[in-house]
Amino acid sequence: MEVNISGISFDDIDQILAIENKINKFPWSRANFLSSINAGHKALALKFNDSIIGYTFFYIVDTDAHLLNISIKRSFQKQGMGKKLLTHVIGYAKLSGATMMFLEVAVSNLNAIAFYEKLGFIGDSYRYNYYGTKDKEDAFLMSLRGF
Repeated sequence: MEVNISGISFDDIDQILAIENKINKFPWSRANFLSSINAGHKALALKFNDSIIGYTFFYIVDTDAHLLNISIKRSFQKQGMGKKLLTHVIGYAKLSGATMMFLEVAVSNLNAIAFYEKLGFIGDSYRYNYYGTKDKEDAFLMSLRGF
C-alpha cells in the first residue's frame, strides 16, 4: 500500500477530528489541535490517495522528543501504518539531535501500550488522574532511549 507523509495545515483539522473522535477515549478538541500547531509543534499526516489516514503531533527540545498524539484511522490499523508513522517520527527526532522520546498513554489502552513496547518503548512511571475531567484515568509514561 502506497502512503506518504506530509505536513499538516489548518485545512486538515476537520479530517483529523473525524478520526480523533472515533478512535480516542480522550480525544483532543479542535482547540487542542490548533493550539499545538500554533505552538510550533511538528504535525504530520499519513495519507493514502490524498486522504488522511493517520497523524502525529510531537515536539523536540534539546535532546528530548515528546510524542503528543499519534492516531491511525481504525480501518487502517493493524497494517503497519502506525509503525511507519512512528518510525518516521523517531528518525526525524534522531536527525534533530534527540536521544530520548517520551509519551503518555492511557493505562486502559493496552493495544497502544503493546504497540509502543514492540517498538522498544519501556514503562517509566505513571501520571495520576492525567486524562479526563469527570472520570479520571491515569497515564502510563513510556520512553524510548538511545535511538
